[in-house]
Amino acid sequence: MNRWTPVFLASLLIVVAGVIPALAATNAQEVDEASSLQSDLVTPHKPWGQGHVGGRVKTLFFIYTGAYAGEWEDPRSSVREVVELNQRFDLDAEALLFCGKAGSEWVFHGQKLGEQRAERLLKKNYDLYVLAGFAMSNLPAKIQYLILKEVADGAGLLCCGPGAGEYMVDRRKIAPTPGFLTGGVPQLREAPVADVVSAYQLGEGRGAWLRYGTRSLVPNNTFSPSEQAAYDYHMMLVGRAALWAAGREGDLSVDAVLGDQPPILDRTAQGNSGEIAISSTLDRAIEGTAQLELRRAADGVTRDLGTLPVAVPAAGLANLTVPIPQVPAGDYFLDVIVRSKRGIETFGAGALTVASDFGVEAVSVDSSFVEVGESISGTVTLRGQCPADSVLRIRLRDSYDRIVSLEDTTLAAGATQVPFEYTADGLWTNWIRVEAVLLDGDEEVEIKDASFNVPKRRHGRMNFVMWDAPSDVVAPYAWRQMQEAGHDICLLGSMGNTPRRPHAALAACDASMAPYSTRILDPKDEQGFMEPVCWNDEPAVDEYVQGIVSNQQLMRELGVFVYSLGDEGVTKGCCVSPACIAAYRSYLADQYETIDALNESWGSDYASFDAVDLLDRKDNMEVAAKTTNFPRWYDRQAFARYNLAKLSGRFVEAYTALDPQAKTGFEGTGRFGDDYDAILGTNGFYGPYPDIGDDIVRSAAPRETVRSNWMGYSKTGDALSDAGWRMVMKGMDSIWFWMWSGIGSYRGYLRPTFDLWPATEDLAEEMRPVREGLGDLLLNSDMTHSGIGVFYSVASALAGNIVSSSQFIRPDATHKIWT
Repeated sequence: MNRWTPVFLASLLIVVAGVIPALAATNAQEVDEASSLQSDLVTPHKPWGQGHVGGRVKTLFFIYTGAYAGEWEDPRSSVREVVELNQRFDLDAEALLFCGKAGSEWVFHGQKLGEQRAERLLKKNYDLYVLAGFAMSNLPAKIQYLILKEVADGAGLLCCGPGAGEYMVDRRKIAPTPGFLTGGVPQLREAPVADVVSAYQLGEGRGAWLRYGTRSLVPNNTFSPSEQAAYDYHMMLVGRAALWAAGREGDLSVDAVLGDQPPILDRTAQGNSGEIAISSTLDRAIEGTAQLELRRAADGVTRDLGTLPVAVPAAGLANLTVPIPQVPAGDYFLDVIVRSKRGIETFGAGALTVASDFGVEAVSVDSSFVEVGESISGTVTLRGQCPADSVLRIRLRDSYDRIVSLEDTTLAAGATQVPFEYTADGLWTNWIRVEAVLLDGDEEVEIKDASFNVPKRRHGRMNFVMWDAPSDVVAPYAWRQMQEAGHDICLLGSMGNTPRRPHAALAACDASMAPYSTRILDPKDEQGFMEPVCWNDEPAVDEYVQGIVSNQQLMRELGVFVYSLGDEGVTKGCCVSPACIAAYRSYLADQYETIDALNESWGSDYASFDAVDLLDRKDNMEVAAKTTNFPRWYDRQAFARYNLAKLSGRFVEAYTALDPQAKTGFEGTGRFGDDYDAILGTNGFYGPYPDIGDDIVRSAAPRETVRSNWMGYSKTGDALSDAGWRMVMKGMDSIWFWMWSGIGSYRGYLRPTFDLWPATEDLAEEMRPVREGLGDLLLNSDMTHSGIGVFYSVASALAGNIVSSSQFIRPDATHKIWT
């Protein structure tokens, strides 16, 4: 008969899962997988050069993946940007990942394996070499030589960011800069396009340098609807530079769209139009069509303008007149893609402004956030003389751009302001935009908006939490991928001296927050006093706590699942400062009640509790008493654990004052030997290391206590799924994954391309029943048990540390066996 019962097998799983694995060495296959540009994720994009007459460009990218050492890196969006470029242009691309920082060695991902891969790829012939986000001087000298040898023989070199200043020097600079690099490109930054891009002759090859701050290809801009609208134009500039450097720009060029300066058009004027200048170097005339589109700069909403015929004379110039339809006042881009029978001949864009004498001046809300069931008000301010019977339409849009409310108001003559008020609905997303549209008949005159938050905490349900998130323009695409796998909450670092604002991309994706607000450690100064403040030094400790809590206000407004006091911190702490010694004496008085009881336990002869002290102030934890006076040693250990709970309680109280629905605690911290009663009696959430503590938490914590473990330290679907199911079976209500991005020794949830790894695809499928209802069902079910209890005592747990002996089973092993 098989006596390996399910309960005992579960206890074995605890032992295995409780070990956080060491760094998993990266092999050559994994380096190839991390560097792959293959992606099934297609994002919204303008296909500027898909089908370009220049043909496919064989390209090798060198992509910066951060200030790391090559064994593990956080590529974030660096590789995805190359995928985004590939969606817009015909590049047969491969990639090498490179990392490092000033003052340290720069290496390829995978270190020696990565360098071998680089030398292997460089044996191929490429049309174009691209340095994305770092200076060429950081590459090994041999790699620089291999690149420049090919460029001197006719290949192209494109540098985005720090560039190749040793080689792209003034004497090789092409002046003026070729029009293909600067003409027909809208100005997106303060500096004109001509100040950003420069061109060089490098032997038989060409070099282009885009000078701006970037980690990869395009400028380092954080997400906003307007930045997302502009992203296609940043990519257009990179694509143009790539085609030019490779000598594949083609025979036609969009030299200007709407002139050198963005025109200002009167919205009400009849017959608005603009000019597009298209030049040709062909020795014959060519005909084709121009596909036209308007894009609103504020939010990227597009309007198809159809196509116009184009005829460009031999080695000549054609000016195409484009009718501009009546559109709401605001800033726009005008896009043009010119096609012939050969394919896409050229492309470009320009900017314009549509103005109106009357319209919506501004939208304001009276608060930056509102709780569900409460009201929020605001005002729409109008500009100019609005026509009689014009209508102000106010729409509320959620994070998914759905209209959740619509209200029309017919304006009275001379109206200048229109108030509004809404009661927050529990079904709203945590980011709501108030969009005000002035209507003159059926025509939209102008649109302005303002936003506010509706905190969504996601309490009382099964949750999947992800460590960190990108913040750049393509960030929502990554977060939507994780949301499809159930991750609606982001643990985001929020430490510092000023309030941290949640990434706008997270708000746009309706994600809730878990602010990593501090990390509880126990460092000491030369006097043996805690730094930065003793946990018992009032009022200094209260000021310290309040400073941390106050900096979470902006996180609180978006919606906080739990306030984290950090991971991998201490679960005990004390020091020898006067305040801490006084607190220790008070603690002992509470425990023993009389000094005679303490003296009997310790074998001491103190006259009063005020006289109690350590044997040696240089021995803060009474280590000398460990084997000679267990009660004295134990009381100091117990106090240190009580002291931690007391500090945690200060944070709990302060966070509750900030956010009445706050749940505060710590995660990734603690194991057998901790005072679980003290922790659970204080904290609203606790996530210990995977171990016997999970069984204690499952048994002793109130159901409303958020409990969790971290996972994500494996590269196989089986191992990840085991960790996920273990949390479900241990009664946890949140599964925390470390982290969204990562390659090498530990892998993130997403590949650098934003696709899932095969292992995380397996995990997502395994967890599908949990996120689709099983998790919530289990949380709302009554736990059944055998009626047999295993007693956990801090004293007995610590007693196993007194003497190391092979004759006895240690307390932690005993608990695991009995469980």
